[in-house]
Amino acid sequence: MAWRRHTRNLTKEVFYDGTTVDGSRLEKALGDIQEGVNNVQKGNTKQRFVATQYHAGFNPQDRRVASNVHKWPWVQVRNNKATGTPVSVLGLTPINAPHNPSRFKGTAIPGIEPASATVAAGLGDQYAWTRSFYFSKPVVLHGVSVLLHNDLGADPARPYSGTRNTAVPAYTYTGGTGAIPGGFASGSNTVDLPIVLDVMNPGTPEDASMTDVEYTRTVLPINGETTSPIAPNASAVGWSDFAPHYSSLQMTDVRPLYGRLFEHRDLNIPIHERARLRLAILLPKYDNTASGFAYGSWGSEPWYLQAWSVTITVLEEVQTL
Repeated sequence: MAWRRHTRNLTKEVFYDGTTVDGSRLEKALGDIQEGVNNVQKGNTKQRFVATQYHAGFNPQDRRVASNVHKWPWVQVRNNKATGTPVSVLGLTPINAPHNPSRFKGTAIPGIEPASATVAAGLGDQYAWTRSFYFSKPVVLHGVSVLLHNDLGADPARPYSGTRNTAVPAYTYTGGTGAIPGGFASGSNTVDLPIVLDVMNPGTPEDASMTDVEYTRTVLPINGETTSPIAPNASAVGWSDFAPHYSSLQMTDVRPLYGRLFEHRDLNIPIHERARLRLAILLPKYDNTASGFAYGSWGSEPWYLQAWSVTITVLEEVQTL
């Protein structure tokens, strides 16, 4: 018999052959049962969870109309940049202060090389958008979903096209100055959008080397994760996979929802109590020089090419008030 279902979980009085049965013992046993029912202990209840979803997203500036454009909230991943603009450290670093050469772990991709003895300044860089969460109680990470929303309308100057030039296929190593990363050819699908979810160390949350990476998806083909295997109609007014087809009428630069969706469920990853959890998406910015790697379809401003939507799902234990 399972421990949680044992009668001794309610009362210590046990009645069986060879023991005495009297009013005092019966009264005590019934009192124990009454108290146990009125004040149910945690060990006597079945563990139940409820799903909670945390959502975030934003649309970048429209480059077509904005005169003062910026890349925020994307920040550089490299934190040891000594030359160029801006540098990572101004003045002197405090003695014994943690210094993180990189803000994240497990984000290496082909074509982006950190500073080293052979390449002093490094090649290219990555830019990250992060969202932070705090859980006072233990939770279970169930799912992570990241949507890159693309607009495939007819207007060549439309926002969120997924590519620096509408004549260049989105998310491919096509065009630019420099080499193609090893193992790929011009026109190959890119594999340069890491997604990292880590938990900061409770004792030293400011030290990135102490974080625990709980979930990561790196070096995966972006074009292998389209929201639908059927692309929008080339006429730029809707979908033609059924009749009558969906139509956006005269709004030729607005299309049905389409893009790339990275979704992973049933992760079953436990997150400890008082955890500071961070979800990061990293964009590549290739150096695009003759001695480096070409920027492909990303161009020099990759943060403008898609709108973003992220959702994480956690399971929280049902608790009594």
